[in-house]
Amino acid sequence: MESQNNPQLLAELKKLRLTIAQERSVPAYVIFSDKTLAQMANEMPTTEDEFLAITGVGNNKLKEFFEPFSQVIKMAGDSTAEPAR
Repeated sequence: MESQNNPQLLAELKKLRLTIAQERSVPAYVIFSDKTLAQMANEMPTTEDEFLAITGVGNNKLKEFFEPFSQVIKMAGDSTAEPAR
């Protein structure tokens, strides 16, 4: 499932997921599924409540991963708010 609205953000989220997975020596899907990342890219959650509403995010993953993933989402939101260059 690809992000309909923001394929660049989806790619950044996948890159972050891979980095975290490699650091923990686990498969990437253990961190978040592609479906979960696609939903993040489409909905761009920036609060803990919004993040928790994403399919595949529970309290444990919220505590572990909210900060790094929300930073990537916020940076993408900031860049889409800028005028095209």
